Amino acid sequence: MRFVAFLMLVATSLLSVGVHAQTSPRVAVGRFSGPQGSTIRSSLVSDLEDNGIEVVEWSEVLETARAELGSSRLRNDSDYSAVATALRLSAFVTGSVRRARRSWGLSVVVRNGADGLRLGTERWSGRTVASLRAVRNNGYRRLEQYFAIANPPAPAAPPIPEQPEPVVTGGQPWYATGEAEVPVDPEDGDEDDDDDEETTSALGNDGIRFTFDIGTLRRSMATDVIADSSFRPPYPPSDPGGLVTEERRYQSGGLGHLELGFTAEVFPGALMDDPVAPWLGLMFRFRNSVGLQSSGFPCRVADEPLPPADSMRPRGERCPDDPDTLIPIQTTQRELYVGVRVDYDFSDNGRGPYFLLDAGYGIFQFRLEPDDLRLVDRLSIIPPMDYSYIHLGAGVRYYFSDVIGIMARASYRVGLGVGTGAQNIWGVQTKDTGGFTLGADIIGRLDNYVRGVFFTLGLEFFRFKTRFRGQTACVATDSSDSCDSDSLWEPWPEGGGIEDPVSDNYFRLNLSIGYAFH
Repeated sequence: MRFVAFLMLVATSLLSVGVHAQTSPRVAVGRFSGPQGSTIRSSLVSDLEDNGIEVVEWSEVLETARAELGSSRLRNDSDYSAVATALRLSAFVTGSVRRARRSWGLSVVVRNGADGLRLGTERWSGRTVASLRAVRNNGYRRLEQYFAIANPPAPAAPPIPEQPEPVVTGGQPWYATGEAEVPVDPEDGDEDDDDDEETTSALGNDGIRFTFDIGTLRRSMATDVIADSSFRPPYPPSDPGGLVTEERRYQSGGLGHLELGFTAEVFPGALMDDPVAPWLGLMFRFRNSVGLQSSGFPCRVADEPLPPADSMRPRGERCPDDPDTLIPIQTTQRELYVGVRVDYDFSDNGRGPYFLLDAGYGIFQFRLEPDDLRLVDRLSIIPPMDYSYIHLGAGVRYYFSDVIGIMARASYRVGLGVGTGAQNIWGVQTKDTGGFTLGADIIGRLDNYVRGVFFTLGLEFFRFKTRFRGQTACVATDSSDSCDSDSLWEPWPEGGGIEDPVSDNYFRLNLSIGYAFH
């Protein structure tokens, strides 16, 4: 009897070891996409490890995929099987966190290591993100049924010698009929829900976004000026004492000048464990020109040599021998914007459409150095512009896939002013200004390669329209030039000034490379 009892004890021990081996598979847990995905994944991994599951880091899966397949992406069932063979994996676990308007959802997919086929999907949902952390307590219990049937790829079997065909009399056996065996589906008629597919969180689900911007900006401006020929050199066919029309123009060459900048967006509510208004954020943007330079014709006074650089002689004595020589003008373009942003997702899968709304204050400066302008003919000066404005914008964004999306936007800028420099040169009573912006962007997400990295390629057109009014800083009442010879503004009589509103047009081509913190 003692011997029999000993045998039973040994058999029980071996059986328990075998059961433990079967219920302790080697599993790879992938990154969980979506907001709070990494936190939810950590909770599930902790529960699996507490229940004896050997968890393989996803970085090891990616390295093996690159070595075995030449790519870190697992595109089909055979790719999963190849990686499982190399790492002796029984199963793959991947997850996706989605946030709808009033709820949170988690989908966890389990794939079989032997053939890469999907074994099943488990879902968690709730009103807050805290409800998804229940996977720390019941994740293993709900996924255990799939681990029980998961198995690693079998080792390659030795080749079986070819056997002669059996001789059959009296008809064909069942295996020679050519009919494929059809497995019985326990849930026949139920198809996989498209929502089970793994998704990547869209940009609106991020808590912080930061981009580095590089691009070109092209300016185009032209207007007609009505002036009294009494205050002009005798340009034929001007009529002394009569009104003449002069065109003022500024045109960038090619695609314009280079500019660099950065943009930061923060959505405080999205960073909370229990999000509050995660679609409401703050935005800051800064851009500045690089290597920008303009040029203009010098003052047209004959037989006056250009004085030394340190000379401060009056305007009429600062002209070169060649009146057609262009004078370089140091130019700076700078833009600063601070505002509030709404980034609201109307979908439940993270792809949109997203509704965008912006409101804030901005300054856009296109400044020509005053000391350089003093070398230029007053009659051809384009004044520096210091636009200040209130920005009101709207847009829409949509993702066609986890990789690519598009965005369209438009805004109106309520002008607050053009700066004292422009007013002194073209009208001290100028207040009526405003403009609009139109833009389109292509968005690319690189989460499959580098988590959180994205890029945006955008085109933007914006226009400021200004009605200059009033005299210049120098008021002329007779045929004499009463302005200082070194001043930038020209003398205008009553009735002189800008004939048509000035349209200042800008075209921007911009590439942004950014990082999104979930």
